[in-house]
Amino acid sequence: MTTKSYSRTDPYQGYQDHKSWGEAPDSTHDPLFSEEIASLGLKKGAKVVEIGFGEGRFLDFARRSGFDALGLEIIPDLVKLASARGHNVSVGALGDLSDQAGTFDLVVAFDVMEHFTTEELAVFLNDASLLLKEGGFILMRFPNGNSPFSLWLMNADVTHRSYLSENSIMQLARPLGFRLERASNAKLIPPLGMIKNLRRGLSCSMRSIIEMLICYSFLGRRVPLEPNLVVVLAK
Repeated sequence: MTTKSYSRTDPYQGYQDHKSWGEAPDSTHDPLFSEEIASLGLKKGAKVVEIGFGEGRFLDFARRSGFDALGLEIIPDLVKLASARGHNVSVGALGDLSDQAGTFDLVVAFDVMEHFTTEELAVFLNDASLLLKEGGFILMRFPNGNSPFSLWLMNADVTHRSYLSENSIMQLARPLGFRLERASNAKLIPPLGMIKNLRRGLSCSMRSIIEMLICYSFLGRRVPLEPNLVVVLAK
């Protein structure tokens, strides 16, 4: 989300309804989260902070995975709901955790970066750098600024401010000492049922072929073109 305070005149008013978020989300996203963090080598007890946790799906997954997780949001109603489910959450931003500098293994931001201005992105990355241990990671998912297929995501929310790519993120992150660990298409939620799985497999194969054709035709190399991009930075 943003570093601004939430108020009743803010476009985040009614955001939960806009996103169709429930009060007690299920675990259908767990396989997606598991795949996204699989290469990071996190162990039980790893200290994780998620900013802009929304309905709290990743926090639920983190708890089931045995991580020491806390969450930050700007929308008080979402904090209340997550707190009622037993999560360690509060209204705020990464800068509010300065007393825990150098203690986190992972900073997570799913569908948050696009809500920041350039200045807020710079503040977020600087704060994350201070909070992370050496060898820690930031994992971000946001609409893919390199892909025409992400326009519907960017235009679906009036609170979106920045249309980003791995290059634009690294323009701000590299001077802070971060290196690019990974930039890839976001994982997809596995569908339930054999027929749906077959359809998903066929769809993914076709999309992969289209991605290769477009990229090699125009760029001479392959780049992620799915609507969502995942970027992992290492400190």
